[in-house]
Amino acid sequence: MINMKQAALMIFITLVVLVGGTVFLNKQLIKQPSLPTPNNQLEQTLETIVKPTLTLMPQNTQVRVGDRVVYSVRIDSVGNQVVGVETYFTYNPDILTNIAVNPSDFFTKADELLNYTDPVQGKISYALGTLTPQSGAGEVFTITATVVATPDAGESIIAFDQNNTKVALLGPDGNTRFDESQTQVQYKEVPLSVLSL
Repeated sequence: MINMKQAALMIFITLVVLVGGTVFLNKQLIKQPSLPTPNNQLEQTLETIVKPTLTLMPQNTQVRVGDRVVYSVRIDSVGNQVVGVETYFTYNPDILTNIAVNPSDFFTKADELLNYTDPVQGKISYALGTLTPQSGAGEVFTITATVVATPDAGESIIAFDQNNTKVALLGPDGNTRFDESQTQVQYKEVPLSVLSL
């Protein structure tokens, strides 16, 4: 049977444990950063967006009608691990014909997921994916075509479809970043000059 002194002692010990636990939890909560306000949350989101660069560049910037031109599609991953690219281009089918797209050596092992050219609409769709992420800068693939006419001054012969082209990156958490709220591609296009005969 528990007497009054023992009951009081048990109540006292219980109170000490509860108060001590409460003080400990309060100290832990104070150490935790406060939840971000919506503005801070937006700033943090903007800071986490990565911007790899895709460059479209002819290997020779001056060609003649009848020449075969090779465009290099290069990437700079800005230190991120690339697991795939999904690219779309528009081109002038009155100037370029016989389009061929081939993978290059940026990826050590990659699967060709999409390789389609519409010679009537002047569209190229090409995608590569890999289970072996790659970082750095290099040539992802090439586009080869025959030049059959001289473009008008200032006319773009071939260009990225920037609304649809995407780069898939492996994030530090092991998840793939593909969404434009996480990855925004920067584009560079080097013009081609076609000399008349």
